[in-house]
Amino acid sequence: MNGAVIAWGAQRQQTTSLSSSEAEYVAMSYAARTIAYVVPLLADMGSAQNLPTRLYGDNTSALQIAKNPVCGQRSRHINLRYHFIREKILAKEIVAVYCPTENMVADIFTKPLDKIKFRLFRDMLMGGATA
Repeated sequence: MNGAVIAWGAQRQQTTSLSSSEAEYVAMSYAARTIAYVVPLLADMGSAQNLPTRLYGDNTSALQIAKNPVCGQRSRHINLRYHFIREKILAKEIVAVYCPTENMVADIFTKPLDKIKFRLFRDMLMGGATA
């Protein structure tokens, strides 16, 4: 909000994914659920949002699965509950956006980073620096 992250987290997924694309897609679905909870909460507190929420992903295959409501050969095994993100994208509540891996701020939670990248990502989370 106003350039700063208001919700973040990292946790082990409850299901076993068969590919990195599926793992990223499941993570995007969890993020969409958080967005579906936080946006109305902010509106109740007087900070209504007029634009769709941007959800960044660095896996182009996962982004295509999310944007394309057709069930293809590579995505038909994915549990239906994870397709929640598709509904939010079709309703224009969320926009799935590609973010190159080297600019993925969420990596601060899941990967070891060098000092420079750690400080940059930390500042971005706190609403300071931009990539």
